[in-house]
Amino acid sequence: MKKILMLIIAGLVMVQLAYPQSLVDAAKKEKERREKMKQEGKKAKVITNEDLDQMEKGTLGIETGSTEITPAGETSQDTSAEENTTPTSEQPQTASTAESEDTAKIEQIDKQIEQLKNQVADLKNKRAEEQDRINKGAGIFTVNPGEAYRKMREYDQKIQELETQIQSLENQKLGV
Repeated sequence: MKKILMLIIAGLVMVQLAYPQSLVDAAKKEKERREKMKQEGKKAKVITNEDLDQMEKGTLGIETGSTEITPAGETSQDTSAEENTTPTSEQPQTASTAESEDTAKIEQIDKQIEQLKNQVADLKNKRAEEQDRINKGAGIFTVNPGEAYRKMREYDQKIQELETQIQSLENQKLGV
């Protein structure tokens, strides 16, 4: 028993000694890497969840060329909207421009609704998988049903929240 305990302690000591770097070392290396990128003129690109939804699978990788840093919390749609707008004093709005803006808003809302509906469908599939796991489990090989039911309740709650968002977007679309 003492030999096993000594082997375990020796193993833990060896792992601790073999650990290559501390958090401070990792932070220093990351800071140096960022400074080096700044000196080379490369800029980091911030990718948001909306950007990921628009990208095809397999397109995430190291891209060559210069990219721009967008402030945190600002999506690509926000920046494009700011670039395309002009003050009303410079460009008087006509019925056609107002109509095209309304059409653009409706299209944007439709895209958001479609994304939310896809998320709802995914969550419903996950919930059905949990229900199948409960139904298929028998005797000693049964999965933890409490955990499965907890996940199902979480999925139901998320589905309800998403459906509420969908309903508010549809109401917003009707108001446009």
